[in-house]
Amino acid sequence: SYRLRRVKSRPKSTHNPSGDIQPMTLQWTQEESAVFDALEVPDDTRGSTYLAAFLSCWLCTFALPEDEKGFIRPGTFEAASKMAAGFKFSLAVPVLASIYRGLSGIFNATKPSNSMSFFPAHYLYGWLACYFNTHYVLDPAPTGPLMVHYSGFGGA
Repeated sequence: SYRLRRVKSRPKSTHNPSGDIQPMTLQWTQEESAVFDALEVPDDTRGSTYLAAFLSCWLCTFALPEDEKGFIRPGTFEAASKMAAGFKFSLAVPVLASIYRGLSGIFNATKPSNSMSFFPAHYLYGWLACYFNTHYVLDPAPTGPLMVHYSGFGGA
């Protein structure tokens, strides 16, 4: 059934009410330092190397997942390294293609519940929230991507 927006019933805070991400100084653990040392990563590039590794994980598990296993795909390393260096990428087309492929797999399955399709459903969830007004909205709305307006506790 259709739910109305109830902005006033939202909790007063979320994990990150401002939506701001503050830079932090990284202090490597002994284990992390050992990995960097084994790979001969210079001290001055460890931060960007770590960021590129994180972005590669993010691309494979959140932005463009291919399956529930969340394996890191080697093809993402170049894009992640460029992102870590400040290059901007538009992910809209690959994300839409991923959603289309996933929904097509569900549609073409003999029984949708048996489909092995996998796609970034959180984008579809955000779109539904925006266009059909079926989800709570954070008040005040944080800056940033539209999808974060529907985040936090009790967002659905």
